[in-house]
Amino acid sequence: MTSFAAEKVLRWAILLSAACTSFVEAQAPIPDIRNSGYQLSKSLSCSQGPGFRVEIFGDFQRPDTKAFWNNILHPLLAEQRYTLVGTFVFHAFPLPYHRSGFTSAQAIRVVTKHLADPTAFVKVAGAFFSEQQRFQTDVTANLSDSSIFSDVFWPIVSKFGMSRSDFLKGMADESINSDVRVAWKMGCSRGISGTPAWALNGVTSDEVGQWNITQWKSWLDTQLPSKFLQV
Repeated sequence: MTSFAAEKVLRWAILLSAACTSFVEAQAPIPDIRNSGYQLSKSLSCSQGPGFRVEIFGDFQRPDTKAFWNNILHPLLAEQRYTLVGTFVFHAFPLPYHRSGFTSAQAIRVVTKHLADPTAFVKVAGAFFSEQQRFQTDVTANLSDSSIFSDVFWPIVSKFGMSRSDFLKGMADESINSDVRVAWKMGCSRGISGTPAWALNGVTSDEVGQWNITQWKSWLDTQLPSKFLQV
């Protein structure tokens, strides 16, 4: 092999090594199971039957996620036969082309972590969905992050008894920022690219995006032990 050819091979080897190193470093770290999504129900499936697991991936800025939250998810969570047997988990998956997708997910995590209440997420996320029009891209496109935090998110956050200084400190917390990034990378690793998206018993499915509330209940009923069908 000539010196030129050897040098060329060496350059390619170096580039390949760098690419592999970058790829490894870009991988999402294995998430702490306690931080991998917000659990919306406390399943008793270990004692009541095999149970089921429904995972929802959502962007808090996206109207379709809000519609699913209000029209399907809330009615399902209100039915005890589902929440006793199965587990519902919501994963924040901010879409990169939404101006406030990531920061709204970050803000919700700041507040729920501050409240330290397992049921807080449903209340906090519901409040953000109710005010979703305040942080649409056409409203916030020309605002700085600090303006969004103080002028857009703070009026929502203030309803939960958190001080402005604590909220802004939380928004600057690298660990919370990392939690939201890891959640997003985890969704990407499972093939999620849009929201809302779903995984039923661990399997992602586009079909369920067409389901209405009746179809959801029909599928969930197939997952229940017979004694719960009369609840």
